[in-house]
Amino acid sequence: MTARAAGLYLDRDVTEKAEGCPMERQEFHSFLARLSCVTGTFDVVPVKRTATCGRQRRMRPGFMVHSLFGMGLRSAACRQEPPCEKSCGKPAECAWGLLMEPCPPKASVPLSRVARVPAPVVIEAPWDLWHPGHPLRFRMHLLGNAARWNGMVEEALLEGFSAGVGEPRRPAAFVCSGWIERRPASAGQAAERNGDSARVRLEFQTPIRLVRNGRELAEFDLASLVRDLTFRLAVWGHLYEGLAWPPVWWFLWEDAARTRMARSNIRTVSFHRYSGRQDRVIPMKGLLGAVELQSVSADLLALFRFGEVCGVGKGASIGLGRITLGKRITL
Repeated sequence: MTARAAGLYLDRDVTEKAEGCPMERQEFHSFLARLSCVTGTFDVVPVKRTATCGRQRRMRPGFMVHSLFGMGLRSAACRQEPPCEKSCGKPAECAWGLLMEPCPPKASVPLSRVARVPAPVVIEAPWDLWHPGHPLRFRMHLLGNAARWNGMVEEALLEGFSAGVGEPRRPAAFVCSGWIERRPASAGQAAERNGDSARVRLEFQTPIRLVRNGRELAEFDLASLVRDLTFRLAVWGHLYEGLAWPPVWWFLWEDAARTRMARSNIRTVSFHRYSGRQDRVIPMKGLLGAVELQSVSADLLALFRFGEVCGVGKGASIGLGRITLGKRITL
């Protein structure tokens, strides 16, 4: 899935003098204000330590949660006989297909050339390797109308963790602290509009995998990050909130072109995950660290705040692409 395939965000020279008018920027914020999500917080109860447990390998929490969630959701939601083993047989009806492999409806013209879109389920988990004998806290974000499945999500997690964690598998319990409704636009949006620009620290909590022209980037590129985030927000609003497909927010590209990188400690990291569907270990690379940006517009700040919820780049649904905004200094 790419923005080019969607026929949406076409390449152009962002240095062109085509700045967004105040009305376009206002409509952008109105669109953001209508986006919503629910967030559930979960604490994993440590598996009782045994000699065998001590030899269990450490794992990436996001990958582990996604795997157990998918397994539990298949068991809780699939109504096919026999149950589907790989791709969902009824992706437009089944919670597994809607939450794990969302496909845009054929009538959705802006997405008619896209086979898959960003999932409405986003995992927020630590990146450090985790041992089953230690406590773990993670969060699940359900975007837009996916919030109606929060009970099913909780049931699937219970099913998955009950089946066991690690090798050999040992059951692990978890406690749900509850779900809260969120509207990211309401937090700090008015304050961000007061200044023309700001200096901010953008932190990559988990590796980010950005793609441009079919190639995964080995260096940070703000334009690619903005491109990915705007597409994700358009999908969030259109498919998961029922909003009209928004016009291209070209002014965000122009804002990105004027933004300067003051400092960076971003590095490329290599890692891997196991795919049950492909039955193999998949090697991956991503960008990890932080970048300090100056002359960041209020509109880009708003975009980044939504990125803190929906993630950015490939693999956001499995815990990759987690970004956070650090200290903001108004210029």
